[in-house]
Amino acid sequence: MPISITIDAPTTADIAALQAVVNGLAGSGGGSGGGGGGVPTPVAPTLIAHGIIPGSSTGGTSGNFNTVGSELLILGVSCSLNSTVTVSDSLNNTWIPLAPYGYTGGYNQIQLFYVLKPVVGISHTITIAGPALSYATGDLMAFDAGTGAAAVFDKQTGISGTTVPIQPGSVTPTAPNSLIVSCLSWYNTPNASVASIDSGFTVADQVPPYDSNYYGCAGAYLVQGTTPAAVNPTWLVTGSGFEYIAVTLAVFKFSM
Repeated sequence: MPISITIDAPTTADIAALQAVVNGLAGSGGGSGGGGGGVPTPVAPTLIAHGIIPGSSTGGTSGNFNTVGSELLILGVSCSLNSTVTVSDSLNNTWIPLAPYGYTGGYNQIQLFYVLKPVVGISHTITIAGPALSYATGDLMAFDAGTGAAAVFDKQTGISGTTVPIQPGSVTPTAPNSLIVSCLSWYNTPNASVASIDSGFTVADQVPPYDSNYYGCAGAYLVQGTTPAAVNPTWLVTGSGFEYIAVTLAVFKFSM
């Protein structure tokens, strides 16, 4: 007996429903836990809190930061060469250190610390503790990329020397909308010196060195955009009597 099969043309409602499924799969494939197995969708972060942690011969404690909404905390610490400093905060986050950079035979170094998915609050304080004569100070930057965003450390570079201008070294982010952070440590006289950086970076904060108290520290950031590209910014420091400088750069990527 012949079998008859009838196939109706899809209706507008059918097409709309199918498109919704496709869109949903695309969105879930881009999530950090979407189950679609796809590549996470990169998202662009924004700076929501920042400031200098005052320095001294053994470090210091900040005032209150409002870090609510942050998915990533980054702290650049400027201190004496080979000093082992520790970073803690009032909300008991665990700070992950990156490699320090300092000039052999010099005075100072720069080192980055960070927290992924931190505990945050409206009265958040940061403490840098170092040994005697560490002269540590720091610059905090807190970033938000939207509810549910996740930050991942990508790569780092750095260098030190005795002359300016100075560049940390070229890096190419592995994902769009990457956050690139560069921090600087310097020592020179007179103390009234100013740091600047090019390549589209924004200086979040800076403090010049202060004799027998702390080294100069500056922090800057760039959200690169949808096309990853090599970057190697140039730092300058004004003022005479320049002696030692160290710079580092780190890349972080965010996804939903």
